[in-house]
Amino acid sequence: MARFKLGEQSATLAYGALAILLVALFIIYPSDTFQSSLAGLRLWWTLVFPALLPFLILTEILSGLGVLQAIGVLFRPFARLFFGMPGSAGWVIATGLTAGYPAGAVLTARITAKGELAAKDAQRLLNLSHLCNPLVMVTVVGAGFLGSIKAGLFIALVHYLSAAVSSLIMRLVPTRTQSNIPLHETKGSEKRLNFFQVLEKSRKEDGRAFGKLLGDAVSKANETLMALAGFIIIFSVLAKLSLILLLPSGISNTVQNLLPGMLEPHLGGQAAARLTLDFTTVCASIGAILAWSGFSLHAQVMGLIHRTGVRYGPFLAGRLLHASAAFFLSFVLANPLSQWLERAQMSFGRLSASPIANLTAASQLHRVWMSAGWTMGLFAAGLVLMLLLSGVAMCLKPFLKRSA
Repeated sequence: MARFKLGEQSATLAYGALAILLVALFIIYPSDTFQSSLAGLRLWWTLVFPALLPFLILTEILSGLGVLQAIGVLFRPFARLFFGMPGSAGWVIATGLTAGYPAGAVLTARITAKGELAAKDAQRLLNLSHLCNPLVMVTVVGAGFLGSIKAGLFIALVHYLSAAVSSLIMRLVPTRTQSNIPLHETKGSEKRLNFFQVLEKSRKEDGRAFGKLLGDAVSKANETLMALAGFIIIFSVLAKLSLILLLPSGISNTVQNLLPGMLEPHLGGQAAARLTLDFTTVCASIGAILAWSGFSLHAQVMGLIHRTGVRYGPFLAGRLLHASAAFFLSFVLANPLSQWLERAQMSFGRLSASPIANLTAASQLHRVWMSAGWTMGLFAAGLVLMLLLSGVAMCLKPFLKRSA
């Protein structure tokens, strides 16, 4: 007990010393701090905020209406057969696909704390549901940073495929958990509820009128985006100060543009778009950065899984595996999609590293709406594919039971 308290005291002193050091650096480098803070704010205001606000509002409404929970029912056979997840994982996966990180971690921690999910299953579910928002990849990264919706679609496709591959690999690796939370078996009740029953049950449990739900959705979406703005700004400053303190002035442009990706995914995607490499390598680097998700998201996940029995170590390993899979799959898929990427590269080559900034307001709005349409199409295609796989899983279930 004394050893544990000593460890807590050491951590507190370390965090305090780090905070004092940062304040001192802010005072020593006021111009760099201000400029990097302004750059982070500009990125959030011009691209992240207008792209994500409608999507987050819609996601909150769908959750309040019980649609996401009902879609999770359809994902149950898919999650159980391919990833060995219990039925409750379907809703978490559906939410992670729509809302993006850290929504999957929020729900994983919630149902694990309630005892509805074993810690060993929560460990794998945390990695599987930690996904980037599709609108970020298509609109912010594709249309905004690369000037090509097709490039964003390519990055999104690789992101989801690499997440599936890394999750299948991690299923083969045994996990060690330390959970004192009792597990309440809920599979029997889950089997008796179909899509429409879950939809009705979730809607009744929410109980809000649509006007109230809409107002809460707008407030929650703005709250989420304001928190995201804070993370983008503070990690933009940290990235700049890191370059000043830790790296020599003659460091290569590649290393300078990849460093922000270690800290924050939006900043990392913007910086990687400035790489003077071939277009496939740029897309692969951005894909790896989004899969890694940055220490800003890691810190949020660590706070969410605290005292749930889910450990950070396997999550870190999962991020490294996902990032590696995304990087290499980008080159594997680049060959069959070479013509697609060539047209995307032509669009990128005519613009700067922040292509959307060069467009008129009308053109920006048109590109955002076009990318939103492509995102909805990609998301719908993904839902159909997973529903088909769920159907295959249901058909194979009797044969698997017989073989067992």
